[in-house]
Amino acid sequence: YEGQGPEHSSARLERFLQACAEDNIQVCNLTTAAQYFHVLRRQMKRDFIKPLIIMTPKSLLRAKIASSPAEEFIHGRFEEILGSPEAGSVEKVKRIIFCSGKVYYDLLNYRTQRNIDDAAIVRIEQLYPLAEKKLREMLKPFPKPAPVPPLARWFATNASKPAWWLTRLRFENAVSASSVAFVDGTYAP
Repeated sequence: YEGQGPEHSSARLERFLQACAEDNIQVCNLTTAAQYFHVLRRQMKRDFIKPLIIMTPKSLLRAKIASSPAEEFIHGRFEEILGSPEAGSVEKVKRIIFCSGKVYYDLLNYRTQRNIDDAAIVRIEQLYPLAEKKLREMLKPFPKPAPVPPLARWFATNASKPAWWLTRLRFENAVSASSVAFVDGTYAP
């Protein structure tokens, strides 16, 4: 269970998101070792000082699935949003699921086990400031999704709902959607 043990900590993502205004801080929820490396490197090399909050569960620190090849450390850079290269062809995509953090691996596993190839999973690595322009660019190749909910922001548990409400308006504006559904871990993609 996350957050238990001698180094017990229960970070409250929504508390950091409540403090976000006018690009005052950066809040990231990372999914790979290379992303972790590159966000720290970006922080050190920037010409300005801005607090960086990194959310990542202990379980991903040594997880093989979250590891990155050496090539990604050498030639990569921090990506605020990661697309869904493992999805089927863009034309087949009927649903786009946005997620952040560790739940990506649960969704990927679910999709792989059930041979689902009509759902793209997009990882939001930097929650604030949200890279709205990059998000819109990433969505351009996809056809307009049809099923309900066509655009779903997935969180692991209902406890994550406060974080969703704090990012919802910015997110809906970025994807030009009048309604983006909140989906918790009880919903099957």
